[in-house]
Amino acid sequence: MGNLDLAALLRRRRTPRSFRSDPVDPQIMKAVLDAGGRVPLGDPGCWRPVLLEERASREALLASLRAAGSAEAAVELLGAAPALVANCEAGDGGAGRAASWMAAAQMALAAEESGYSTLAVRAGTEVRPPASLGLPAAWRVEAVLAIGAAQEAPAARPDLAEGRGDGPPAAADPPRGAASADRRVLLSFMEIAAATAGAEDLDGVLETIARALGRLFPVDGAALGLLEDGSVVVREILRSGATVRRDPERLPADGSHLMSWAISRGRPLWRNDVPSELRFAESLPASGLRSDMVIPLRARGELIGAFLVGSRRRHAFDREDFEVLQRCSDMTAVAVETQRLLLATRRLSETDGVTGVFNHRHFAALIRQEVERARRLDRPVALLMIDIDNFKRFNDTYGHQAGDEVLRHVAQLVARLLRRSDVVARYGGEEFAVILQDAAADGASPVAEKIRQEVEKSALALPGLPRHLRVTVSIGLASFPADARNATELVGAADRGLYRAKRSGKNRVCPAGTEGS
Repeated sequence: MGNLDLAALLRRRRTPRSFRSDPVDPQIMKAVLDAGGRVPLGDPGCWRPVLLEERASREALLASLRAAGSAEAAVELLGAAPALVANCEAGDGGAGRAASWMAAAQMALAAEESGYSTLAVRAGTEVRPPASLGLPAAWRVEAVLAIGAAQEAPAARPDLAEGRGDGPPAAADPPRGAASADRRVLLSFMEIAAATAGAEDLDGVLETIARALGRLFPVDGAALGLLEDGSVVVREILRSGATVRRDPERLPADGSHLMSWAISRGRPLWRNDVPSELRFAESLPASGLRSDMVIPLRARGELIGAFLVGSRRRHAFDREDFEVLQRCSDMTAVAVETQRLLLATRRLSETDGVTGVFNHRHFAALIRQEVERARRLDRPVALLMIDIDNFKRFNDTYGHQAGDEVLRHVAQLVARLLRRSDVVARYGGEEFAVILQDAAADGASPVAEKIRQEVEKSALALPGLPRHLRVTVSIGLASFPADARNATELVGAADRGLYRAKRSGKNRVCPAGTEGS
């Protein structure tokens, strides 16, 4: 994790002058490794904590650290430690690196809770795991954690914690309360890491991150800006004391507002007097934020967006707050990218591959949810079953590719005529289903008739065909609770209406319980 420097997070930590030779209790060592192994960040195969038990492996790693320029004092102290853990990552610099640092932090806390002292040293990017560990050649060591009983009362060693310098240890005690402050930072980072795997949606992940940061500095608002099709789509994540605006705002990617500035330049920005700011238009209109900080987000080496947190107070943030937020950039980017990939995968599993609308499986889940929602709120819900008339003739006469075009044509027409709250799905074959929220039969009938008319008058032109294809549909209509007691009965009632429409001449709408149009 490029921006998460464990040594900096532990800069006030009291590290040992030297370690005693007593071995670490095996049960405690197992608990320490288990604590590191519970990091819910990234692919489990992209990083690995390794306990260096063989003398040859330890010496090879220490030699690599010396060659990479690590301070001799730090290397000597590592060599004297009874237990040495190398956190290795796959070399991509992303989730594996983040996981390596979070694991080191968690293992350090677990060891110190058991009475042991620890020293974390940042390895250089060229430090490779000893060959005896059997890891792929592209892997590298990110953090080395020494664990053991201190030879004497620990003293502050910021020079060793940074892995640099070989001067005498600092004798001064850390500021009162600094250790607990560092612990809060570490625990907040762990909570943020857990959020990348624990939340079900992107908004939930980012809200968790914002609230975790709110334990370290004042956070009254948060937002995410993502690059999409040449624009920056800004969505509000958190607004204290008010309802979050759920509709994202599409803004130009021209640097005219804070989000696009951070994305286009790949630079973080910290502002402590937003009302006096003249450089940018506001990314979050009427948010009331008077101080804010924004960090760019990178995934797989590319800028994908920016994350903003803000406070309603002027001069709410200091430099340490800004540094903490910047250390969050990789974790936040991993969270965003992971959730975007999950969303894309979920959409693929819910979407019909030919028409792009929801598939039957997702429709079955949605209709149950909507009927239960209608029952709970004492509201109606309507269902339309739509069948393309004489569809087999299109396939037999013009081929299956033409048949697929007819399916797409009808699906797009129907989707255009619906409200955002309504749902269209391919039910199967040439049938579509439409769920109309808060609609009884008298409200759904005009919608069904409008769909029928639009399909009838919108002939389909296909390359290579001498004339346009005339397409019509038959529609069955039913509503809950008037025509059904549950979702299964509602589908059956709408299907009966569709059967009557087909039997009575096609190209018409028939409500459930009627014999004609």
